[in-house]
Amino acid sequence: MASSATTTEPAPINNVETKSVSELDTLKARLDDQISKLEKHIINKAPVSSVLLNSDILKKINKFILDGKTIADSSPLWNELEQTVLGASPHFKEHLQLLIGQNLKTPDYNLVLLIRCGISPAQLAILLGRTKIRYLIVANTCAKWCSAEKSMVNSSMI
Repeated sequence: MASSATTTEPAPINNVETKSVSELDTLKARLDDQISKLEKHIINKAPVSSVLLNSDILKKINKFILDGKTIADSSPLWNELEQTVLGASPHFKEHLQLLIGQNLKTPDYNLVLLIRCGISPAQLAILLGRTKIRYLIVANTCAKWCSAEKSMVNSSMI
C-alpha cells in the first residue's frame, strides 16, 4: 500500500525582500523601541560632575545635538572638551590608559570623553554621524571604563 505522505513546503525565510512596507515599518519601530530600552538599561554611567555639567563646552555640545550637527574630527572643540574633562578629573587619561592597557586612537578617545560627560548613545550618533547601535555597544564598554575611573578616584588611587 502506497503511503499518501504529503510534503509541506518550508516556510519562506523572513527577510527584507519578502516584507511589505508596513511590515518593515513595524520592524523598524520595534527595533527603535528596543534600542531605546537598551539605552536606558545597558549603560551604568559614572556620575557626571557639576564642573562638566555646567561647562561651556557641554553647552556647545548640547547645541550641536539640538541642531543635529556632527563635530568634525578636526574641530577645536575636542581639545576644549579634553581640557574640561581633565580639569574635572585630572588623572582621567592616565586611569583610562591603565584600565585598557593601551593608548586609544583619537576618535575612540573623543568618544570616551563624550561618554564621560554623560552623552547618550543616541546623542553620540548625532555628534559623530554614526549609527546608534554601534554606539550602544561601544558606549557600554566606555561607560565601564569611566565608572572604573571614578572608582579609582574615590578609592584615593590618584
